[in-house]
Amino acid sequence: EDYLPYQGESEWLEIDSDEITYFLADHQDQCDTIEIMIE
Repeated sequence: EDYLPYQGESEWLEIDSDEITYFLADHQDQCDTIEIMIE
C-alpha cells in the first residue's frame, strides 16, 4: 500500500512508487487486478 499524488489525466496506469513497482514485478504472475481507491 502506498499513497500517491494524483496529477492530471493519462490513458495508461502510471505508478510512481518504487515499492509498488518492485512488488508488481516480483509477483506479476499472481496479480490480475490493481485496485485504486481515491479519497
